[in-house]
Amino acid sequence: MSFLWNPPSGARSMASSPVAPDTACSLRLRRQLGSWHRGEPSDLGTTLPVRVIPWYGYVVLAVGDLLEIPHLQLALLAGRSGLSRPVTWVHISDLPNPWEWLGDGELLATNGLSLPVDGAAQAAFLETLDAAGASGLAVGTDMPSAPPLRPELGDEAERLEIPVLLVPYSVPFSAIVRAAADANTREEAARLTRIARVYELLRAAMAGGRSRRGVLRRLGAELDCRFSLVDPELGSALLPGEEASELAAELAAEYAGHDGRLPGAVHLGTPERRGIAVAIPAEQPAALVAEPVGDRFPDLDLLHHVATVGSLELAGLRAERERMRRQGAELLARLIDGVVDDAAARRELRRFGLTVAEALVVALRRDDLDEASESLHHQFSRRGVANAILGRDPHLVALLPSAERPLAAALDFLTAAGVPAGVSAPLTASRRTSEAVREATWSLGIAKATGERVVHFTEESTLLLPRTMDEAELIVSRVLGPLLSYDRDHDSQLLRTLRVVLNADRSWRAAAEELHVHKQTLAYRMRRIEELTGRNLRSTGDIGELWFGLRAYELTLGDVRR
Repeated sequence: MSFLWNPPSGARSMASSPVAPDTACSLRLRRQLGSWHRGEPSDLGTTLPVRVIPWYGYVVLAVGDLLEIPHLQLALLAGRSGLSRPVTWVHISDLPNPWEWLGDGELLATNGLSLPVDGAAQAAFLETLDAAGASGLAVGTDMPSAPPLRPELGDEAERLEIPVLLVPYSVPFSAIVRAAADANTREEAARLTRIARVYELLRAAMAGGRSRRGVLRRLGAELDCRFSLVDPELGSALLPGEEASELAAELAAEYAGHDGRLPGAVHLGTPERRGIAVAIPAEQPAALVAEPVGDRFPDLDLLHHVATVGSLELAGLRAERERMRRQGAELLARLIDGVVDDAAARRELRRFGLTVAEALVVALRRDDLDEASESLHHQFSRRGVANAILGRDPHLVALLPSAERPLAAALDFLTAAGVPAGVSAPLTASRRTSEAVREATWSLGIAKATGERVVHFTEESTLLLPRTMDEAELIVSRVLGPLLSYDRDHDSQLLRTLRVVLNADRSWRAAAEELHVHKQTLAYRMRRIEELTGRNLRSTGDIGELWFGLRAYELTLGDVRR
């Protein structure tokens, strides 16, 4: 690796001896960093100089201390003013976006392969690294494939006061890692104590029957952080009744930008309000967002342990939702069967966040939805939509709020999933539940027949189609009855053939290709259709009746009674 930036005089001098010859600089560092302490001899045979650097309750190594260790042979390229930055760990990475796996106070060691070639881009790389809370950048030298370090990188290091170190080709990064680990051994014990405290608070809460949400609040108080559980896909709070973090929208954008995945750490916010998000192991997308009350974050490992507490809270929430799903299905079945009086219905619906006066039914076909009814309940609940869902093959019917915002959230989810839906008129009374189900499934039939995504039960939506199920069944019986009977008795496909021909605008060639039959076979089938229905396919009036009969038949397929 070559260097195109000319560092200030004396910038590399600290690599030559345990104590920098620049006495003024050394004294200045001592005043900044506190008193010196000599550590125990390490396995490398070197006594490590350790300054007392307070870092969120720990005492850790500083970047300047690494320069004082002779066998590392490190040189300072730029950013002398940042030598007091604490080094909690040394992270080795040549990824182009290492900050997504970087914890606060960690030194990034890289061979330079991930650095951009352009000077402005190198400066931006360092700025992003600094915003993520890195303590500095250590770059391996003499790597033939790495780009040269540009003047803009050095200038940016001086501006941000973040050290850039040079690592000789002969020194492995593991030596720097071991040196930092040896110096921070006592501090690691303090970190383990804090981790143990996380689980002690959780154990006490579970033993005392207290909410785990209280544990997150207490952990936040001890670690000077605000913790929140966020759905990174929706940018909303995961726990009912809680407001989402102000950084939730930014997290959702990051999640979408990573194709629905979270890296090891997502740094959020501005210098005035910073936050960090880590993934929570859960069945749904989930993240712990930590916002420090003071100047420093807890270390990344500790946050992952706090995230484990969050995952237990989410597991409890999902178990509660599953219980409500089963009870909601039972209640909806009883409402449809008419075995619940109005007063009891109103009382039980309130448990699910629903009211008779402001509820309606949404119907969809089960085979249109990849999610099972259990998952659909969780998807609606994630979006803050109260619901009771019942599966009655081939349909799923859901009792939902009729208010604009929750109904729109539910229908938007179905539309995004490509699932047609039928929506009933408002319930108004519990005894109307069965009728509302028929309205919703009727509207679903219209949606399937017309290709619309959502159809509401209104007079306008049925203007050119049968208005009731009885009317549709009568049309089907009169127009297509013989055809359906023949298909059933002979295991034939005359009804499908008629549908394909009419959808192809009576192009026999196109219809034969779609049906994968010879044109003569198609001609034979069409003659049988004319004989069985008593209608002539050259007559516009007869064609209209057949088309209307097919639409009516498709509507009857949406009947929940079938």
